[in-house]
Amino acid sequence: MTLLFPGARYELGYLNEVENTNQKNVELSVNQAKSVTTSRIAVYSKDELQSQEKITASKAEIMRLKDVELQAKLNEFKLSLGYPTSSN
Repeated sequence: MTLLFPGARYELGYLNEVENTNQKNVELSVNQAKSVTTSRIAVYSKDELQSQEKITASKAEIMRLKDVELQAKLNEFKLSLGYPTSSN
C-alpha cells in the first residue's frame, strides 16, 4: 500500500468522480440515441402495419366479390342443366 499525500488522495478521488461522471454521460447519450431510434422505428412499423392492413382488407373484399360472382355463375350453370338452385 502506497502512502499518498492528503491533497493527492483527494485529487485522485475527484478525478475518479469526474471520470465516472463522464462515463455516465456517455451512457446516457447512447441510451437517449437508442430511445429516439426505437421511437422512429416504431412509427414506421405502425405505418407499415396500417398499410398492410388496408392492402389485406382490399384483397379480402376482391376475393369476396369473386366468390359471389363465381357462385352466380355456378347457379346459372345449374339452371341450364335443370337443377333447382338454392336461394343463398
